[in-house]
Amino acid sequence: MSIPINTQVLLALRDRSKWSQEELATAAGLSTRTVQRAEAGADASLETIRALAAALDTDQAFLVTRSDPIKAGYTVSENKRERFWCVFFTTLGCLCAYAGITYSMLIGHTPARYAGLSMGILGALCGGFCFLMSRYYERRAARADPD
Repeated sequence: MSIPINTQVLLALRDRSKWSQEELATAAGLSTRTVQRAEAGADASLETIRALAAALDTDQAFLVTRSDPIKAGYTVSENKRERFWCVFFTTLGCLCAYAGITYSMLIGHTPARYAGLSMGILGALCGGFCFLMSRYYERRAARADPD
């Protein structure tokens, strides 16, 4: 059964190891031609993927192409743009909520202690949301670029 290999990951891992194709082939117990085909984007057998993963000291799943973000048109600039809009709308939402809480307090609908508590909880929730989104984008970028 042939499985597509993520050539960008394979090349990056080989470069990180500072190996030539011949050295990788020797370390993996494969022919140089097999390594060349894998780096050129040809599908590989499960045995080849296992051998490459073992030689490069990585997980087999890391070498397998599930959805290649580069082929799908995903770029680093899109990641930055998505982060910007995420932070922008989170900040805008916080500002609107703070304005609403402050207005409610000023006209007497909400006591000051509850307004302060509400703002503290809202700030904590927004901070947590931003943290979670940053972790999401970090992991997404790490999948797109192994180095």
